[in-house]
Amino acid sequence: MLTAERCPDLFAHPKGRALFDHAIDILVADSLFPDIGDNGGIAPPRRRLEAVKNAAMGHEFIEAFRRWGDPRYARAAVDRSTGEFHPAPLWEPFPLEALRAALAEPSSEIRRATRLIDGYGVAFLESGAGPHRRSAVLNASSIVGHRQNDQLAIWLHAFGLDFLPDVGYPKTWGYTAPWDGNSMAHNTVTINERPFTTPRFYRNGTRFIAERRGVHAVCAFHDPYIEGFSFNRLEGAVNHPCDLYERLVVMIDVSATAFYLVDLFSVNGGDQHDQSWHAMLVEPEVPALDWVTQETGTLAGPAVERFSAYTCRFGFHYRQGNFPSFLADIRRAPLTAPAVWTWRSGLPEGDALRLHVIPLGGPAEAVMGRGRSPAWPKDQALDYLLVRRQAPGGRPSRFLSVLDASQGAPTVSEIAVLSEAPLQLRVRRTGGEDLVTIHVPDGPSRTTGPRPLGVRVRSLEDGQVTRDVRIGHWDGRPEGGSVRARIAATDHATMSLTADADDAFARQVAPGARVRIYNDRRTALFEVARTDATAAGLRLTLKHTAELSRFVVEGVENGALRIRNRGPFVTGHLGADSRPSDRGHDLYYGARLGEGPDAPIVEGVSNSQPPAIHLVETLPDDVLRERYLGRDVPLYEYHVGDWLEVVLVED
Repeated sequence: MLTAERCPDLFAHPKGRALFDHAIDILVADSLFPDIGDNGGIAPPRRRLEAVKNAAMGHEFIEAFRRWGDPRYARAAVDRSTGEFHPAPLWEPFPLEALRAALAEPSSEIRRATRLIDGYGVAFLESGAGPHRRSAVLNASSIVGHRQNDQLAIWLHAFGLDFLPDVGYPKTWGYTAPWDGNSMAHNTVTINERPFTTPRFYRNGTRFIAERRGVHAVCAFHDPYIEGFSFNRLEGAVNHPCDLYERLVVMIDVSATAFYLVDLFSVNGGDQHDQSWHAMLVEPEVPALDWVTQETGTLAGPAVERFSAYTCRFGFHYRQGNFPSFLADIRRAPLTAPAVWTWRSGLPEGDALRLHVIPLGGPAEAVMGRGRSPAWPKDQALDYLLVRRQAPGGRPSRFLSVLDASQGAPTVSEIAVLSEAPLQLRVRRTGGEDLVTIHVPDGPSRTTGPRPLGVRVRSLEDGQVTRDVRIGHWDGRPEGGSVRARIAATDHATMSLTADADDAFARQVAPGARVRIYNDRRTALFEVARTDATAAGLRLTLKHTAELSRFVVEGVENGALRIRNRGPFVTGHLGADSRPSDRGHDLYYGARLGEGPDAPIVEGVSNSQPPAIHLVETLPDDVLRERYLGRDVPLYEYHVGDWLEVVLVED
C-alpha cells in the first residue's frame, strides 16, 4: 500500500523549493547555462541576444506556483518562444487565473543581478540590460558527476557573445583526462602541469560576493590539490604543498554599455604555476614580445609528438598523454611588462576581447600554442596563452589580468601598477579612470576562518570623484572591514537562527544581506530573508535551509552509523583503520548530526559497503542505537557557537 510514510511529499521539504530557485538563478542572460563541467562547447563566434527561457525548467513551475504562490514562479512557467504558459500534464491542477494575475505584479520580474548559488558553488557578476547585458561567472563548485577539472575557472558572456567559451562535453571519452577535463584546458591555474585531484569533493568556499554602484566583486577559494598530493616524483624532490588557491574577480561597470574585469589569482605550492587562457575560436592578435619558436614537438618537449605518451620533467608518466602533449606550435617569450592579447570576433559589431596580462613579483613567461583533442576537427584547434611562473620552494604566485570585452573601441586604454603591496592599479578607460585597490593577505586560503580580503574602486571623471566603493578589508586592516556575531540558538525547521549580536552587526544585516557562517571545519554563505529583534537576540530567517542531507540509520557498529540511502554526494573514503581518510574533502565533514545541544560532529560519510556516517568523537554503540537507530536523521550545516560574518560594503 502506498502511504505518506512510504511516499513522502518531497517538495514539502525546503530543499524542494530551493530546486526551483536554483533553476531560475542558474541561467546566464535568460539563455545559457554556465560552462561548468560537461557543458558549453567550442564553435565559431555567434551572437545570441534572444531570451530563450526564464528558467532551466518549464511546466514544473506551475506546480511550484500553486504550492508557494511566488510570482517569479508564474513568470518562469511562461514559454518565452510562445508567450504562453508551458503546457502541464493533464492530471495537474492549472490555476490559470492566479497565474495571469501574478504576471501583472512587478515582483514577477526575473532580475538576473549579481548572485551566488553557494551550495552548488557558482557566482555570477551580472549587470546591464538588453543587448548590453554582461555576466562573469566564477566556478567554485565541488560537484560530482559531469565534473571537469575546472575549479576556479571563469567565463565571460557579454553582448550576446561567449568571450570565454569552454571546451564542453567530450566528443569521445578516450581523451577526457588529457584534454577535455584537464585543468590546463580551462581558464584556471595548474601546478606542475598536474591535473587536479579526483574523484572526491574538495574543500572550497566563497569568502564574499558584493555589489555596489556598478562594482561587483567575488572571492572564492578551493583545494583541488589535497593534502599529501605529489607534485614531483623525482628522487630527492620536495613536494611543496598547496594551501593557497584563491581567485578574486571584480567587474566594474563604466556605463550602461561598457565594463571591464580585474582578475587576481593567488596560488602556491609545487615548482611551477601556469595560468591558462583561451577565448573565442579565432586567432588572437599577439603582442610584439621577444618570441622564440619551438620548431618541433609540443609543450611537453621538442621530441614529444602531438597526442603521444611521455614522461614530464617532474617524473610523471602520462600513458594517454597530457594537455602539454596536445599543445603544438609552441613559442615562448619573457613577460617583463604588461602586454595585451586581442581576440576579435569577426562579427559586424566589432566585438573583441582584450586580455591585459600584468606580471607581478618580477618577470613571468608567456607560452603560446594551439591545441585540440584527436576527436576535434583540425579547424577547431584553440589558441592558448599560458602565463608561466617558476615557484622555487613552492613560493606564492599572483596572476593579475584585466579583461576588456567591448564592441568597437576598447573600454580600457591604459593600466599602471602603482603599488604591488598593497596592490593598486590605475585603469584609464572611457570617460575617466579608476583607482583599484585589492588586498589579498599572505598565508593560506585553505581555512574556514576570517581572512581579511577586500576591494576598493575609486572612480574619477574630469578630475572629480564619482564613485568610491569599498568592500571588506580593502586596506588590509583585520578590523573594520567586517562584523561578526555568534549563533546563540538554531531553529532549523523555520530556517532561522538567533545571533548574539551587537548593534554594529545588527545594522549591517537586512533582507538580502549575505552572511557567512563558519566554524573551524565548514564555511557557507547564506542570504538573509528576514530579521527580527527579540528578547533572546537578533533572529535571522535565511532564504535556504541549513540541512545538507538526511539518512535513515539501519545499524550501528564500532561507532559508525550504517545508512540505507547512499545518495549521489556520498563520496567519502576509508583508510586502513576503517576511519574516514578524506578529512576536509568530504561534503559532510564538520556537519552536525541533528539539532540538539549535544549534536555530534560528523567526520565524514563513507561510500563503503554499507555506507556509514562516521563521527569525530566516537560514542558508545548503545548510545548511538538509542538516539538514531531506525530514524531519519538530518545533517546540518551549522550549530550553536558557530560564527556569523558580514563583509561591509560602503560608498
